[in-house]
Amino acid sequence: MKNEQEVREQFVSTAMSYFETKQGDARHKEIVDLYNLFSPLPRGYKATYTDAWCAIFVSAIGIKLGWSDIILPECSCGEMIKLYQASSLNKWEERDDYFPKFGDIIMYDWDDGTDYAVSDNKGSPDHVGIVIEINGSNFTVVEGNKSKSVAERKMRVNGRYIRGFCLPAFHTKITASNEPSPWAKYAISWAQQAGLSDCERLKETMTREEAIVLAYRLFNMLK
Repeated sequence: MKNEQEVREQFVSTAMSYFETKQGDARHKEIVDLYNLFSPLPRGYKATYTDAWCAIFVSAIGIKLGWSDIILPECSCGEMIKLYQASSLNKWEERDDYFPKFGDIIMYDWDDGTDYAVSDNKGSPDHVGIVIEINGSNFTVVEGNKSKSVAERKMRVNGRYIRGFCLPAFHTKITASNEPSPWAKYAISWAQQAGLSDCERLKETMTREEAIVLAYRLFNMLK
């Protein structure tokens, strides 16, 4: 079974697999090529190797995982925000003082005021990254196209330049296990030994008739 934390870890670890990628190298070209694989291309634009690629990087990770329904693909930070604002599944968090979670997507605006502790940054976003570590009120972000590479940035909750956060619906990627619990294993073994269960049909839905027959057999067995 994969829980939400494990889903977030998969997103972050995939992003971190590109750490220290440099613009123009093979891994950077792989990121751009991944983005261009998405169909239809957002706003019909095919990215180039010379484009600003922070949003392309985040989008490419989602495309690689097959999660473009929650890591909404765009090459523009502003257009990416619009996608999250319009989404019924994912969310856009406007508050600068939001306490981020592992795997959240942070948007920056470099025009934030100097008195950022009381100002509300509502300008056009300039850059985007993925939260990869949280330590108290401090957190670390991995970003594509930070000094033309995939690199980390240290931030503080409600720190300067925070525009807001895109919140992918990671819970939708939780998967259930097909492995029965220890109690279920014991019960299944007991039922099979008693002749009450067909081991080839354990995952099938039971009809009302079959349920009545099972209850009747169980009642007579326990008399």
